[in-house]
Order: sequence, then C-alpha cells, then structure tokens
Amino acid sequence: MVLIKRIEEQGRSMIEMLGVLAIVGVLSVGGIAGFNRAMFTYRQMSLMTELAEFIRDVMAYREEWRKLAVSSGASDAGVRIEEQIGMMGILPKNWSYEKFSIYDSSNRCITARVEQTGLVINYPLSNGNKRSKSDVRYTCRLLFERVALPYRDMITLLWIHKYGESGSGSGGRFMGEGYCSSDKNCLSAVTLSDIIEFCETSIVDEHSTFVFRMR
Repeated sequence: MVLIKRIEEQGRSMIEMLGVLAIVGVLSVGGIAGFNRAMFTYRQMSLMTELAEFIRDVMAYREEWRKLAVSSGASDAGVRIEEQIGMMGILPKNWSYEKFSIYDSSNRCITARVEQTGLVINYPLSNGNKRSKSDVRYTCRLLFERVALPYRDMITLLWIHKYGESGSGSGGRFMGEGYCSSDKNCLSAVTLSDIIEFCETSIVDEHSTFVFRMR
C-alpha cells in the first residue's frame, strides 16, 4: 500500500500531461514564427547588398550607356539594356539573365533602361508572391536606407512606381545631391520619419516598384 501510494504521488495525471504538451506546442509555433521572420530579414538584407553591387557595377559603364542612348536616338522612354547587362557578365552571384530579362536571387525581375540624361533601374518590392503590407514596407525602407542613401551622389530622382501608374510617382519622390532645391525632398536631408512616411503612403500593393534614376 505504501509503494502504491508513493507511485501515485510521483505520477502525473493526463490533464497535466496535456497541459505540458499544449505549452510545448505554443512555444514551438512561436519559435518557428520567430525563425521565419529572422530568415526573411536576413534574406532582405542580402538582397539589398546584391542590388547595391549591381548598381555599382552597372554605373561603372555610365559613359558607354550615354553613348548608346545618343547613338540610338533614345526617346523619352529610353532604351532597354537588360540584354547588354546580361551579356557583360557583371551580374551578382545567384542573379540570372534569361529571355532578355534580369532576375535577382529572389526571382525579382529587374528592368533597366538608358536615357540621354542617365540610367533608370526598376526594382520590384516583391517577387510576385503575395506579401503582407508590412513586409513590402520593410523592403521599401531597406531599399531607401541600404541602397538609395549610399548612392545619393549618383541619384537624380527616386520614387515608387505604382501598378498601372505613369510618370514619376504621385506618392512622393526624393531628389539626389546636386538636383535638390529647398522646396524638394532631398536625400541629403532625409530623416527616418520621412522614409517611413514615404514607404507607407506611396505603396499600393506588392506589384509596385522602387525606381532609381541615376546620372
């Protein structure tokens, strides 16, 4: 009798075991969500590094691009140069050139064109998969902080191109150094609140693109 009593005292009821399993399950779900978020953040950071590398290497040939624009009599729409870039072998690692299109390592389709006044690069805020608005806005802020600001001396204008919109962005735009006056948004004077407001008010959906006009 004493032995049986001790076993009963040391054991656990089914309700207690179910409670423990429930806690473990909740912690597991939270851990997976946290891991997925950390991987998303890391991936976005890597994409910004790749894009900055891409812009740097493409802009190293800026004079050749201008000559191409002049010789081809480029119109206001400019001349698409994805094919030339793809054939030059200057794409970042894990980027690809297929069927006259450039894709980054997340399968975003990047477009580039040359005008007589400079180069225009369009970077999608999503790779076509449905993303939450917070994820798209986060990508927008990273593009601003990690790419636009470091290259502000080469940028003449940047804006968000909304799906189906023409022109240089009704949701706001920023001017690069040497092209900015006191009545315009200047990259040299931008604040974090400016970036957040720009990314939250300019974006319509995941089809929008971040546009860099480079000199």
